[in-house]
Amino acid sequence: MCGCHLWQRNPFLKLAKSYGKPTKDGSDMLLYQGIIAFEYFTDHAYTFDEIKPHMEKAFIL
Repeated sequence: MCGCHLWQRNPFLKLAKSYGKPTKDGSDMLLYQGIIAFEYFTDHAYTFDEIKPHMEKAFIL
């Protein structure tokens, strides 16, 4: 994914990286929440693997 996401530049993640700690930007969590919301509002379910390639395009915007 693109390194330009705002959540990748927050002070907490910068501090963790400065100490050599692993970080995670939360995009998977956001994707899972989107899948659940889509199913809730449309009564149509997608699996993570089905929707991930499509949603990754939106994360780059």
